[in-house]
Amino acid sequence: MKTSSLERFELQGRPVSIVGVNKSYGNYQVLHDIQLDIAAGEFCTLLGASGSGKTTMLKVLAGFEPFDQGRIEVAGRDISHVPVSKRDIGMVFQNYALFPHMTVRDNVSFGLEMRNVRGQERRRRVDEALELVSMQDYSERLPGSLSGGQQQRVALARALVIRPDILLMDEPLGALDKNLRQSIQLQLKQLHRELGITIVYVTHDQEEALHLSDSIVIMEKGRVVQSGPVRDLYFKPNSSFVACFLGECNLLRDEAGRAFGIRPEDVRIRSANERADHSVQAQVESVIFMGSGSKIVARVGDSAFTANVANTTPLDGYERGAIVEFAFDEQRVLRFAA
Repeated sequence: MKTSSLERFELQGRPVSIVGVNKSYGNYQVLHDIQLDIAAGEFCTLLGASGSGKTTMLKVLAGFEPFDQGRIEVAGRDISHVPVSKRDIGMVFQNYALFPHMTVRDNVSFGLEMRNVRGQERRRRVDEALELVSMQDYSERLPGSLSGGQQQRVALARALVIRPDILLMDEPLGALDKNLRQSIQLQLKQLHRELGITIVYVTHDQEEALHLSDSIVIMEKGRVVQSGPVRDLYFKPNSSFVACFLGECNLLRDEAGRAFGIRPEDVRIRSANERADHSVQAQVESVIFMGSGSKIVARVGDSAFTANVANTTPLDGYERGAIVEFAFDEQRVLRFAA
């Protein structure tokens, strides 16, 4: 994606407030008192497993789904009952939702046509949006002749061309292979940084959420279980659920029976005569070479325990069934509020 047209591409991130939103389908409540504040220009990811309510929340925000209680504000304006066409919200779907019989140019132009933007102004804005995502050379192609990554870029241009207050993205990279997904993640992050638009992004991929986001909202069973800056959620999870959902985490108990966590990258093999804040004995199940290092998969009692160690760590003798003593520091321990 290019940034040569960014100076002409005027976007302004808007703050979003979701206040006490509840949503039910019949007797089944899918959203429970959702409270969220998303800062202007922030890349906010709704992260959760299937059925957690994240996509429903995005549809409510877009105006595709009504809700039972609460309100939604964009830049202080209550849009709770504003029609979809009047919300100035861009939307990118996992399946792209491009019109197969329309050219790339016509697909990108569609939102402007619906807003009665005509003539030279419409052509100029479509050209700028296509240049922004490096698709100007494909403007007369049909979507069926494009790769998945190219179609995703067209969908992004179509969402941006209307100059939205916020951009909503629902699992937009889920259908792409790993290498292409990582490439577009980098491009999307750069584009967000340059444009300064507010993005609300939905994914179930923890790694993707960590790579892209300024803030993450973790959802479970229609509730927000924790939200905040990415580093805060990773290093200060309020529960074992959050700790294990956002990255790998070993769960142990202290002498008082309280659960705590330690991440595999913070565990080391205890050396002879080493003084350590904490240590634990484990039985090795396997050693997996990961390229940048190795992962030791072991068991502590009935619980799984993993440690990520550097390639410089000698691993001779750590075959299946071997007993190894791990050490870790108190400052790296995750203590849960809940």
